[in-house]
Amino acid sequence: MSEKEITIIGSGNVATNLAHVLKSKTGAEIHIYGRTENNIKFLAQKINASYSIKSEDVPFNSDLYI
Repeated sequence: MSEKEITIIGSGNVATNLAHVLKSKTGAEIHIYGRTENNIKFLAQKINASYSIKSEDVPFNSDLYI
């Protein structure tokens, strides 16, 4: 079975909690997109995810966008 990819837009409280739960429960590859690089980078490092601050860098083939 192929690994799922999830893109989360934002790095606020809801996005942070979702990212932690989705990573731990599904093992999916997570990508975080947002406008504030410091917040996005911090969250991405905590859950070992990729991140971007430019919309053109958001993966177009994710299985789920939140």
